Amino acid sequence: MMKEICGGDNGIRIVSMRDPRFERSNTGDCEIAVVDDGIMSLRIADRTFTLRKGRVYLLRSNDDATLTTICSGRVTALRFPEKLAEKVFDGYALCSPVLEGDTNEVAAALSCIRGELENKKYGYEIAAEMQIKQCLLNICRTQKLCNPAVVYSDMASGFFGNLLADIDKKYADYTFDDAARFMRLSRAYFSVVFHKHMGTTFSQYLNYIRVRSAVDMLKSDSKASITDVSLRCGFNTIRNFNRAFRGITGYSPRSMPKDYVLAPLE
Repeated sequence: MMKEICGGDNGIRIVSMRDPRFERSNTGDCEIAVVDDGIMSLRIADRTFTLRKGRVYLLRSNDDATLTTICSGRVTALRFPEKLAEKVFDGYALCSPVLEGDTNEVAAALSCIRGELENKKYGYEIAAEMQIKQCLLNICRTQKLCNPAVVYSDMASGFFGNLLADIDKKYADYTFDDAARFMRLSRAYFSVVFHKHMGTTFSQYLNYIRVRSAVDMLKSDSKASITDVSLRCGFNTIRNFNRAFRGITGYSPRSMPKDYVLAPLE
């Protein structure tokens, strides 16, 4: 059972979870939580952690995590937008979601943030954001950090072929978030890993796949409606389609030579 204790309009809130049992994925929020009582099991990726009273964990947005009660207890969690964490972590990640060592400073920071959200004095939302960033900075300085491009390199190599095949099948409706979820990475991590492996951004790659399909459609039917082709390939406006098509092929959809062959993506 989850109960919101307090919060602000900027998405920052404190929640209490009694006997938590949930799966958390793609919530769009980060979560710092302290186990108040009981014993919990936190599973993220292929690792499982046992949490007892006083332990603290930090989850980023899009982290696939399962929190299960082993022995009746309670968790107090601070939830806040991912953008606050991105600015502090700057592309890095915690090697473990469960914090090691003395976590009293984290508990004290959560108490201060809770006070700001409950009292709602002038500028409380700004103050809460500043305290969250300071808390995260302290965590970065005291916990082991990993470069996600390295951490996920081997894993990504194994899954990337499947991801690209999935994009090939569903490119018209595919999104950045779909790809990040497929790889089980947060948006920030996925962006770094994708660029490392492909040498281009996800949006550039997706446009290439969509234009490649459009080229095939136009070559197979020279009378095809440009509007129809653009929509079938996933472009929401003709303007976006024409811009992407010319940028990748060097031609407009109608001026493309019949024998045109799209060069492989470098």
